[in-house]
Amino acid sequence: MATQILVALDHSPMSSQIFQEALELSQCLKTELTLVHVLSRGDADSPSLPAMPMMDYYPIYNVSAMDLFEEAWKAYEKKGLEILDSFVKEAQEQGMTVTAQQIEGEPGFAICDHAKKSMLA
Repeated sequence: MATQILVALDHSPMSSQIFQEALELSQCLKTELTLVHVLSRGDADSPSLPAMPMMDYYPIYNVSAMDLFEEAWKAYEKKGLEILDSFVKEAQEQGMTVTAQQIEGEPGFAICDHAKKSMLA
């Protein structure tokens, strides 16, 4: 029987419904709940690298453009952690054992890799 349920969440409105279903299932099966959020450059909410029109073959990014990108990425990371924290608090209020982690990568591969690693732990 399962001892852990892994739930991948994102910034979409559907995440709340997915979390609620997973929480209910986890309570029925008496399992631990693991929440994962993937930071992905392909996500619609993720910041994009600044486009620098140059005549050179290789684009050159200036320091201020990269600083702006880093600030935007940190805000994106923070938003993901806030989403996870709110779901963790809700699960804990219902007496659930819950862990959460934010990882980076292409969502499909990152989630599968995280699941494999957490099964070995």
